[in-house]
Amino acid sequence: MKVAAANLQKERFLWMDVLRGLLILSVVIGHSTGRFNSHIYQFHMGAFFFVSGYMARQERRSVLETLYHRMLTTLLPVVSSAILLLGVTALMNATGVYTIFFSSNLAYAGASFTIKELFFHGRFYVWWLGACWFILALFNAAIFNRLLFQICGKRYSLLYMVGLVIMFLFGYSATTTGSHNFDWDLALIASFYYGIGSISAKYTLMERLSKNRLLCGIGLLISGGLAYLVAHHFFLRMDWPSRSFNHPAVDILLVLNGLTLMFFLAVFLIKAPVVCPILSYLGKNTLPIVLFHFMWFNLGFYILYLMGQVSFSYLQNFTPQDDISYIWWWLFVLIGIIGSILLWQPVQHCKPLRIIFGQEKSLYLQGWKKINSFENVQKVDHAVDSALTFIDGQQLHAVKAKLLRHKRVVIFVMALISLVAVTTVVALTNASRMPSIIEFPTNSSESIGEGWLPQSENEDYRWTSKQSTVTLEANDHVTTFVLEGYIPETYTEVNKISIYMEDNLIYDQELSAGEGISIAQEISPNFTTNQTVKIQLEFNAEHNPDANDPDQRIMSMLVTKIGFQ
Repeated sequence: MKVAAANLQKERFLWMDVLRGLLILSVVIGHSTGRFNSHIYQFHMGAFFFVSGYMARQERRSVLETLYHRMLTTLLPVVSSAILLLGVTALMNATGVYTIFFSSNLAYAGASFTIKELFFHGRFYVWWLGACWFILALFNAAIFNRLLFQICGKRYSLLYMVGLVIMFLFGYSATTTGSHNFDWDLALIASFYYGIGSISAKYTLMERLSKNRLLCGIGLLISGGLAYLVAHHFFLRMDWPSRSFNHPAVDILLVLNGLTLMFFLAVFLIKAPVVCPILSYLGKNTLPIVLFHFMWFNLGFYILYLMGQVSFSYLQNFTPQDDISYIWWWLFVLIGIIGSILLWQPVQHCKPLRIIFGQEKSLYLQGWKKINSFENVQKVDHAVDSALTFIDGQQLHAVKAKLLRHKRVVIFVMALISLVAVTTVVALTNASRMPSIIEFPTNSSESIGEGWLPQSENEDYRWTSKQSTVTLEANDHVTTFVLEGYIPETYTEVNKISIYMEDNLIYDQELSAGEGISIAQEISPNFTTNQTVKIQLEFNAEHNPDANDPDQRIMSMLVTKIGFQ
């Protein structure tokens, strides 16, 4: 009996490792090329948060112990990596090597500024750690869920589900307003998937599904077909860092469908003799791959330079661009994964490094036991849990008994609450909607995407850099993409623009400095109602001001209008 239980547990961890391996592989592929993003960006980050919640086992630790454990195993690796790579980039900057690997858009920010932004705002100006927003959001999501779990009497009750939904909707609303320090808005959205994962683990949902291979096969075909349909006919996807989302309900369905697809695929792949060990190994090493895969892209650029595929200046790219990303994406995936795992080996074999990179879990547990052995610490630990427990088991049963005595009143109140909830969802959804067209000037504090320079008070336009993105809302009535602006006469090096919609080229044209630009490109992408669409502007060059120029910013074009009509 024990042997059978042990085998079942081993198989469970095997398909979980394979699932994690599939997800981390999709992350690196998504950063290596936009070729498959219409599929990958439907679900991959939400699924990762779900899996993290599935493995969390929140009931095992108190609130304070959870905070202690997460700080050491989740935050500490990021902080250690940031400090280590900050030292490396500082040395590169001092020796003049930095500008070989980074463009002016990713200039060295300085040690004091970088450390201040990291600890006070949760922002990463060590550019190689570009994927670490996920780890920060995961830490916050884990803490938010543990607090909610305690408030609900350590029960996965209806109240817990309501709390998850409220956090989820509030997170969606916050993505378009206010400050995003420490990615708290993304953490609220992630909390929903993390919590659903914890509930699924409580009822061993995935273990039960994995036992029925016929059901898994049918599910694989259905979820795969739905993912293909979404990618090629509805053009729906999410981009978490740029806060590009769809309707909340639509995104939940996308994540659950993608998660189902990856889970059923993992169930079948555990029987594959070659693929299973590789994916399982990747699943056990997701942390170093998340931390370091970006920095290894530069090695891929250098290899392609030696092969004569790119110029030496291509090394300044942060991720693969243009046709290179479509042809050589597999090279960057291999280099990013293998390089990250190799870099992690000294950590695995050196105890001091294991400690500062969050890998000595048994040592951390011993540390907590010693800390908690003090009577005052025990009192505080118990007091925190007690203060946060608003509804315990006995109170919950008493409330249920009272409610059953007044069924009509309960039905009326529930109907009223449902009406308020629907109204709130509609209000939050409308608040988080993206504009379909932007005309400048706008609120100077408004963030519209990457690559846009700040707008001063006396500017009725917005400057854009060599590469910039903006997320707009489209619907089934959209027929034309419009862009209006101007390139100054002195910007003679800027003479070409390429416009991409969801990584598909829709406009490519020569430009002339000193002339106004008015683009009206007809499109017919079969948009759904209130669908968010990512637009990317790419210029062939950017203007570097001379010493006498009063405006020392590096830019390519000023824009007065951009959007759909």
